[in-house]
Amino acid sequence: MFGKRLKELREERGLSLSELAARSGVAKSYLSNIERDKMTNPSLEILTKIAGVLDITPQVLISMNKDVEKDNEQTDLERLALKEGINQAQLKEYSDLIEFIKWRSSKKE
Repeated sequence: MFGKRLKELREERGLSLSELAARSGVAKSYLSNIERDKMTNPSLEILTKIAGVLDITPQVLISMNKDVEKDNEQTDLERLALKEGINQAQLKEYSDLIEFIKWRSSKKE
């Protein structure tokens, strides 16, 4: 099952097995074995290398729940906002504003 998830994420990012292998430093044959569920217990080091290339966390990589990836994207957005100089209080204000807009839109329908 994990192998199917890896293949799906790799293909979503437009990477071939060879490209993922080259970028992660993990042997192509090893990745192929993971995707075909022949290797079902890769080390955390391997997971971290693969996840780094896919620009996700190892948790997202091994999760069968696609909502985890959405949560990770939100975290990435928060990290980016903080990096760009938006502080936690401002981030909370934006979040509250978005919730208000969603609430207001639901009342108009």
